[in-house]
Amino acid sequence: TTVSNASLFEIKNNLKVKLYPNPTSNTIWVSIDKSEIQNVIDLSIQMIDISGKVILTKNLSQHKFSLDLSNYSDGIYFLEIFQDNERLSSKKVIRN
Repeated sequence: TTVSNASLFEIKNNLKVKLYPNPTSNTIWVSIDKSEIQNVIDLSIQMIDISGKVILTKNLSQHKFSLDLSNYSDGIYFLEIFQDNERLSSKKVIRN
């Protein structure tokens, strides 16, 4: 699956999401504000590379989780968060 770069920037980033450390060389932690999303059962994420290729899709089971990026090449990625197939947030992740 490929995502157009234009669609990455049309998202309203109203969802409070923290990514740390960013940039990272191995693991990045993702924390979603519980006051905005009570139930994570319907949440999923996609990691997209700079060319728009979806390289990771994952259903969420908690508000805070880690992603192992050690097998990815250095570069810029986008972490997108979805609820019921609606994109809620897109955050830039830098792997170095």
